[in-house]
Amino acid sequence: MSAVALAPRRGLPTNSRTAPSVKGQKAAGRQQKMKLTRRGRFILRGLPLLTLLALIVLGAISVLTAGPVQAGDADLESEGTALVQVKAGESLWDIAAATAPEQDTRDVVNEIMKINDLDSVAIQGGQQLEVPVYTAK
Repeated sequence: MSAVALAPRRGLPTNSRTAPSVKGQKAAGRQQKMKLTRRGRFILRGLPLLTLLALIVLGAISVLTAGPVQAGDADLESEGTALVQVKAGESLWDIAAATAPEQDTRDVVNEIMKINDLDSVAIQGGQQLEVPVYTAK
């Protein structure tokens, strides 16, 4: 048998207790730049821009195609008024909901306040109010 002596490679420690090489010390002393792939650059820069563009387009579409805003049912029309006496514990909201259940209650409350020249929704039992009467168009 012949004995072959192996020489240690350059730059590598000869045993595990030896200090790291000079290259390792340089790399550990400074931070390495992060390299992004093409896909990574697209996601980092392009995706937020595409999202912003989509939001701008959707906003423009909603502003340009917005029609008139109308609450309630457009097929009903106020024909006149009727006189209602407020019961104890009854609110203006209750009266509006009972008077025109097919209408938006908020609109009816506002109309009752306007017809009766009320400054607030506070009403008392026994008070007489004029309420709108709705009929189909």
